[in-house]
Amino acid sequence: GGKPVVYAGARGACSFGSIPAYGAFYTPQNWCMCCPPQISGFLCFGPVRSVPTEQEMTALVEPIRGPAFGESVAVAAVGGTAWPMARCDAARSAGTSAVAPAKLESIWQRRIPLPDLSTPLARNWREYLNPPLTGPTVAGAVVAAAVMDANQVVGLELATGKLLWRVTAGARIDSPPTLYRGVCLFGAHDGLVYAVSARDGRLRWKLRIAPRAQRMVSYGKVESPWPAVGSVLVADGVAYASAGRTQGSDGGIVVRAFDPLAGRLIWSAALPASGNPRSLRRNDLLVKTDDTLQLMTTRLDPKTGQIVPNTMLQALAKRTSLARQLQTEQRRLKTAQPEQKPQIEKRVAELKRQIQQAERQSGEIALWLGAGGRSCEGLLHWNWPRLGDRKYVRMNYGNVGGKLVSWDRTAVVRMVRDRQIALRAMGQVGPAGQPPRGPDLWSRSLPTDHQVTSLALAANAVICAGGVYAEDGEASGFVCLLARKDGKTLVARRLPAPVAYNGLAVVDHAICVSLVNGTVWLLGDRVSARPPSE
Repeated sequence: GGKPVVYAGARGACSFGSIPAYGAFYTPQNWCMCCPPQISGFLCFGPVRSVPTEQEMTALVEPIRGPAFGESVAVAAVGGTAWPMARCDAARSAGTSAVAPAKLESIWQRRIPLPDLSTPLARNWREYLNPPLTGPTVAGAVVAAAVMDANQVVGLELATGKLLWRVTAGARIDSPPTLYRGVCLFGAHDGLVYAVSARDGRLRWKLRIAPRAQRMVSYGKVESPWPAVGSVLVADGVAYASAGRTQGSDGGIVVRAFDPLAGRLIWSAALPASGNPRSLRRNDLLVKTDDTLQLMTTRLDPKTGQIVPNTMLQALAKRTSLARQLQTEQRRLKTAQPEQKPQIEKRVAELKRQIQQAERQSGEIALWLGAGGRSCEGLLHWNWPRLGDRKYVRMNYGNVGGKLVSWDRTAVVRMVRDRQIALRAMGQVGPAGQPPRGPDLWSRSLPTDHQVTSLALAANAVICAGGVYAEDGEASGFVCLLARKDGKTLVARRLPAPVAYNGLAVVDHAICVSLVNGTVWLLGDRVSARPPSE
């Protein structure tokens, strides 16, 4: 006589049973392609009074003003001399027109104080296997990075590495902050987005992205059931942020658009659980894809928040369906009776024609989060460098895929097998699901003890960075620049610790990197490197 309840944010573990106890429900999680939306970790579910409705998820929220609200802001430099948000730009391309340095001299180093994680309780505060520092962002002569386990964002002077300010949020900050016109924007796991002055760290405003001011416990810390992703997206003068764990949990994910300088809300959209649970996704970095806003496989109109068709997903699904039908008919043809073969051959020819037509019609080349659109991980995933692989899937730009992919207007570079780098001309790139168009322009393998965790494409070089792991377990780091034209090493440098996942920012004649030991370095040619002016 009990009422059945379906929770699409998690699945039953494959190898372990779930346990009802103490008025709650406990289940060990594991990653599985059967249910991509699931939350990782050991989960405890309990009763709640209600789940937010779509109307509550999208209700109007007013910003809370801080002491720096309304103050004039400096207009930061744009173009090749800035790396203002995670993976450089709104497309998350990790491609820039900046010129990479000819040397990798240490211009400055800055150690960022980290929380003490030596005790068992403190170690439980660490969410997943993230590095202590996020990757850096650079604009307007300021370097910004988040210290996730300290709930903090720091601002450094680009010219000297001097600590300018440090601000503390109400919960973890899981990805790099965004710098826009003298303002530093970041989301936190308390469900809020903060805007502080990039000059001195004073609060301009904060806006609740989460639908409710509610709290839970996650990895030993109090935070919102709807954590806001740290990296705020800014495109065409509008800021976007998302909050929520999965589309299948606690009412889903909410996406909001707002004024980056004043915090005024423009629109809100809810991505609730609906349809097949396998089509749902976890929260991740927002991406500007062509003229749409994309969160994993869902696309929104950036002006209204309305969900729009994902043409790539539709095209890929159509081609996949036709290809399966073709395989079935080709198997039938092998065992068919002579009188049946003409009809089957006609059907095979028709399916081949339809597949070719579908390929011609699906000309979109854009960021794709995994083969078949089934990615569990997306862009915001710190675990794979520590675990050694992206589970099941990879990043794709069109039909070019790898563990890491970066691109600009003329080329796409990818990393596979932890250390193999390959560059392909943009003219050779096709839509996802299509076969490659010719060979790579070049391919280069780094030494077997290297693991690439960060990949960027500059005007004159491919920049790869990561860790070097000795047989005795000692780990160091590296930055290596490869020539765009042929992949030959231009310059390389060893570092005392591995570079964090997506832990670099490239500006003209300099590279800023975050290391897993809690230090930020600026590398380049001391003579050529110049900080961007305001």
